[in-house]
Amino acid sequence: MKIDPDDFRVRPGEKVRLEKWPTSVKPYYASDAQYRERLAGQVERLADLQSLLYATDRHALLLVFQAMDAAGKDGVIKHVMSGVNPQGCQVFSFKHPSAEELDHDFLWRTTRFLPERGRIGIFNRSYYEEVLIVRVHPEILRAQKLPEDLVDGHSIWKERFASISALEAHLSRNGTRILKFFLHLSKEEQRLRFLSRIDEPHKNWKFSLADVEDWRLEGEEAFGPTERAELARVRTMTSVDYPVVRRLKMLALAAAYRRFRETGWNRGSGRRRHLQAYCEAQAWWLDDYALFRALHARHSELPWTCWPDELRARDAKALGRAREALAEDILFVQYLQWTLDTQWRRARELVGDAEAAVAGIGPVAEPLVALAQFVLRRRS
Repeated sequence: MKIDPDDFRVRPGEKVRLEKWPTSVKPYYASDAQYRERLAGQVERLADLQSLLYATDRHALLLVFQAMDAAGKDGVIKHVMSGVNPQGCQVFSFKHPSAEELDHDFLWRTTRFLPERGRIGIFNRSYYEEVLIVRVHPEILRAQKLPEDLVDGHSIWKERFASISALEAHLSRNGTRILKFFLHLSKEEQRLRFLSRIDEPHKNWKFSLADVEDWRLEGEEAFGPTERAELARVRTMTSVDYPVVRRLKMLALAAAYRRFRETGWNRGSGRRRHLQAYCEAQAWWLDDYALFRALHARHSELPWTCWPDELRARDAKALGRAREALAEDILFVQYLQWTLDTQWRRARELVGDAEAAVAGIGPVAEPLVALAQFVLRRRS
């Protein structure tokens, strides 16, 4: 199957909503052997074009790669550029800015690494970080020590976009062709890749707690303005506002569950099999507990003594109808317990390796299970 670049191209002036773009496509090859054959042919073609670029010495090529963490920027650069002559190609990665870079304008640190004519320059991240990661981490903006009258929370980002557009137009007018690539992946796939960095020894070096923090901050973008304001407020409080924290936590958990249903519930999915195996193994308490929590939520979290008579009387038919009507809510509770159990076991393994003790209870408090079983089971 031939790759049509127009399927992935965003035209100038076109508005983009990432949630409407797919994070996966059908394979463009029938087997690994065909993939390697196609890659080898394209790498050879790229090497020929590089030689032509170098020989004419008229133009420069700048490749800009942007993506969320764990999207595979390093892998793309490694494989696609594997046949390029390193004498005519330079790769620059832009991480957290240095003290020297913070003392200059935000475009300075990338501008000084622009490719000369006849060469290929690759930016692994770029000046676009200044309108992305800096918005998530305002401490970086503060560290740039801009005059206060120039730091406006609403206009500064538009002004930086204007500066970036002006720079790219200037480079284009002077013979530098810029190709920009954004590697798109889902939040769930990103989470799994982060976990693989822990599970697979040869990837441990890639793991950083900063990645987890960025992932958490990006997830908060799902909150509306009211939730964001509440989140900012509770983070600065000296005491915990438990009702607000609980509501925000449940919103985040519900978003995680929706992603799981969208990406992890396909037939044959490994995560789906793991969840089903967990539910079967824990059915002796989880079936009653999940139904109890679903009923509790459905009845506005009122005590079970305030539920309809048929439920308080533990009528088997009524409970059966409830299980059918609340199937999705029950699965949500089971998903939460499975996720917490997985994280709990991982924490115990990590702490066990450190020869330390774990204090606390397991994934669910035993009194809640006992209450659910008491309410939902007939007395013998």
